[in-house]
Amino acid sequence: MNSTHVLLTNSSCVLKTSGQESSYSVLINETANSTVVGNSLINYFESVANVTSPNSNFLITLGRVDGLVDNLNSTNFNVNGTSNFLMVQNRNENDDVKVLGASFQPSIHGQIVNSENKDNILRSNLSCAVVVSNDSIANIQSMSILIINEPSLYKNIDNSTNDTVLLSPIIVASMKRLTGTTSSINISLYFTPLADSPASNNGTFRCSFYDTNTYRWNDSGCTSPTYNEDYKRHECSCSHTTSFALIWLPSSLLKSSGRTFRAADIASLASQSLSIACFLGILAHAFVDRFIRRSILLYATVLLPLISYGSTSSCITQGIGWLFGPFLSFVSPTGASVLEWFFIVFNGLEGVWSIVAYIIIRLQLKDEQKRVTAARKLAKQSDIKRSSTKREPSVNRQKESRSISKDIETRPRSRRNDSSRPSDDRHRQEYMS
Repeated sequence: MNSTHVLLTNSSCVLKTSGQESSYSVLINETANSTVVGNSLINYFESVANVTSPNSNFLITLGRVDGLVDNLNSTNFNVNGTSNFLMVQNRNENDDVKVLGASFQPSIHGQIVNSENKDNILRSNLSCAVVVSNDSIANIQSMSILIINEPSLYKNIDNSTNDTVLLSPIIVASMKRLTGTTSSINISLYFTPLADSPASNNGTFRCSFYDTNTYRWNDSGCTSPTYNEDYKRHECSCSHTTSFALIWLPSSLLKSSGRTFRAADIASLASQSLSIACFLGILAHAFVDRFIRRSILLYATVLLPLISYGSTSSCITQGIGWLFGPFLSFVSPTGASVLEWFFIVFNGLEGVWSIVAYIIIRLQLKDEQKRVTAARKLAKQSDIKRSSTKREPSVNRQKESRSISKDIETRPRSRRNDSSRPSDDRHRQEYMS
């Protein structure tokens, strides 16, 4: 192989431009079987290795490569190139020697790392390696690993800043779990920086994966790399599988890296701010009602249910995130991203729901006040009616007593009149006679 030609896996020597085009045509054809796809991946990266300007019409994104490796599910096979290595291994319970990962050394190219040769390989001057822990390997059904030892095609794929530097080969790892297992996968990564790597005292190294949602290198789920002085390499571990590499960030970028946010980060800050603003608005309105207008007493009757609602809804959304987040991040990064946005949206809606609950409770309290006022008014009217009813009999009794006394007074007079009438009659008779 030279700067213009490449030796393909079928032992044919062709121009690099021809090798890139032919392998690209196979890789975009989703009907090809796993063995053909595996060979085409090696041919493709052999064709673009150390090429200053690959044909831009036949470029494959790292996200597409990640998907191709993840779909390799045929029987065991390995493809070795001069600067790349692909390994596909399925679990075999009868094997005494367990496959643990893969490595690459410029002198002997790619190797399978197993339980027997692991220590020897890791004590050598390798370019890179990926090894699954003994605890995690028991839950692995199959693994597919692609090592791109000459990643010049992807040196500038981070769209956040031009200061981010890719310092190592790229490891694309995909591992499928046994059915019914949900435990996390712990993998160890080993990277020897490229010859033209910047000095460590001018920045920092990070063990990162390529986030296909943000098109940036991201160190989430990975530990900070430690430097192995004996073998001049950086070592770290990650709790998920995807495309990994060693990244260098300059000191100037580190000072502002905390102020660089993803779309999800910005949305999360906005949703949290919305929730806080809603709760503060509710408290302000409640205190205005309490101390200024004095329309409704809004303490335990309103604020305590709202506090209970806020804490309950927050616990539910956070519980869902903590329960399913780690599982989805291992199974599907896309599913983890969907859950992250679900968590963000529902956190933002907590404040809106609190305002709705606040309005409903206030309306209920107003209705209750109306009912209490109506009941008091009705009770007052009933008291007035009862008091008027009590006065009427006493007045009647007074009238009756006055009428009786009048009768008593008139009766003696009538008697006297009646007694005087006979004497008058006698005098009248005597006069006439």
